[in-house]
Amino acid sequence: MIVVNSVALRQPRSDDLAGFCKIRRDREMQDQLMAVVQDTDENAVADWIARKASSKDLTFLVVSDTASEQFLGYVQISSIHRESSSGYVGIAILKEKRALGIGYKALAALHSYAKLKLRLFKLILLVRADNLPANKLYTNIGYRRVGFLEKHYPRDNSRVDVFVYECIL
Repeated sequence: MIVVNSVALRQPRSDDLAGFCKIRRDREMQDQLMAVVQDTDENAVADWIARKASSKDLTFLVVSDTASEQFLGYVQISSIHRESSSGYVGIAILKEKRALGIGYKALAALHSYAKLKLRLFKLILLVRADNLPANKLYTNIGYRRVGFLEKHYPRDNSRVDVFVYECIL
């Protein structure tokens, strides 16, 4: 377990399923995450968690409150490339827990984990250009915008731009 202030990163547990379901069923959040979610029943979400937790090139951790161990969201590092010591960051925090500093603390903990445990040098992430709170968070914690993907993500009958960020650990 990695702890930063009142936020911990830990392995998923069976009692986290309801929180994961809430995030997976939140269409607005999934759109902001640029995710394509097909099924959101409990079995499908449990299978999704199991696939992520067993993947060799992915770190998948629950963000929880240190005192209550309450599920607050999750973080992940995907496409871990051992030779370049890099990976792609993802984060999802429950809607009712946003704007409380949890995302910042979770990313700080993830950075420590990535550097010390995974021995990564750099983290990369993609974020919708119109997701202003996320862009502000990433800049505040030390990410630098290094790229722009025009009309990258399909949304309704149009496409949205995406920024590429990196953080040297």
